[in-house]
Amino acid sequence: YADRYRQCQTVSIAADNTCSKSDVRRSAETHKKSSNHTGCLNDQSIVQLTRQANTNKAGGGDMTKTENTTFPRLLLEHGKMRPQHPAFREKDLGIWQTWNWQQVNDEVRALACGLAAQGFQRGMNLAIIGDNRPRLYWAMMAAQCLGGIPVPLYQDAPAADMAYVLENAEIVFAIVEDQEQVDKLLDIKQQYAGI
Repeated sequence: YADRYRQCQTVSIAADNTCSKSDVRRSAETHKKSSNHTGCLNDQSIVQLTRQANTNKAGGGDMTKTENTTFPRLLLEHGKMRPQHPAFREKDLGIWQTWNWQQVNDEVRALACGLAAQGFQRGMNLAIIGDNRPRLYWAMMAAQCLGGIPVPLYQDAPAADMAYVLENAEIVFAIVEDQEQVDKLLDIKQQYAGI
């Protein structure tokens, strides 16, 4: 049972952060079907984990305004207060693309739930390699939502330089922008098998 709990606890991490109960339940169902872990996470355990996380975050009481100043909490607050207002803009092929706060919340939630379903846990480091684009920042917020630490790397850095950072930061997970970055990581994997 302890091994089964350890393997499935990553799905529950999302319950105490930005994912809704339905997101966690959907991730849990997918995990159960793919791994035959029946009964790992049910409605009662989701509610219990959420309550426990809220109690831990609040120190046993109500959260004050100063405790709501993490980036993920500010993102949620903006999503509730001004969901249709522009949050990010990027010029792509000469055309401005705009994402509102609700869309950004949805993107970050999806990334966080996907990372949690893959095994990303609180305290882990996430390598983020790519151009200076909105999705880079969404990946950083997704890592922070799960209690992880984003480690951005320059996309034009040589593989040898990246290998040092990846090994030093004990990176296991990475989000990259394109195939060029994937190829670098595959080359690095021969030296550093941790990724």
